[in-house]
Amino acid sequence: MSNSGDAEAKDVVITDQIPSGMTFASANENGFSSGSSVTWNVGTIAPGSSKSVSVTLNGIAPGTMRNTATARAYCCGEATASAEVSFKGVAAVLLEMVDTPDPIEVGNQTVYTIDVTNQGYADDHNIRIKCTLPDEEKYISADSSGAKNVQFSVSGQVVTFEPVPVIAPKERIQYRVTVQALRVGNVRFAVEMRTDESNSGGPINETESTNIY
Repeated sequence: MSNSGDAEAKDVVITDQIPSGMTFASANENGFSSGSSVTWNVGTIAPGSSKSVSVTLNGIAPGTMRNTATARAYCCGEATASAEVSFKGVAAVLLEMVDTPDPIEVGNQTVYTIDVTNQGYADDHNIRIKCTLPDEEKYISADSSGAKNVQFSVSGQVVTFEPVPVIAPKERIQYRVTVQALRVGNVRFAVEMRTDESNSGGPINETESTNIY
């Protein structure tokens, strides 16, 4: 802020209102955060002089945020200034898997449950899941929940689910593959996931160990 008058601006206080969707990170010049605002006790600004302060905020949601600062001084009217900043959300898809039960006896069955969760703030598209069974297991069945009409195909030891067109932020899709144990071994059930936004660097791979006795 600047003092464009011909007298001192005394007891200057600057307050910045933190917009919804942003959080306080830091402030210079002894600025302190309280609730949803940041305050600086600037003191006196001489005529023709200026004082600058800054605050660093973190965006926690996508959208355009409007930040407004207010300056007050003794025997002076308030002065305000605003600025806008836009945050773009990104998709962040997490792949998790568990087998139940484990261990299993030859001839018995176990279910591999595969969870795909979008932890980000934007849609991801064309979620593709491929499961590869070890030779010691036999495919029994497959299904899914959390997304409509997810079809799949089985070819030998590979189960391929059809692409899910979109997974929204915080949405979860769950896939299940049921297998039967054929032979003794410590085996690995493998899952490969591909999506348009999250897997630009290649597929995400996950394996689950199952003890067959």
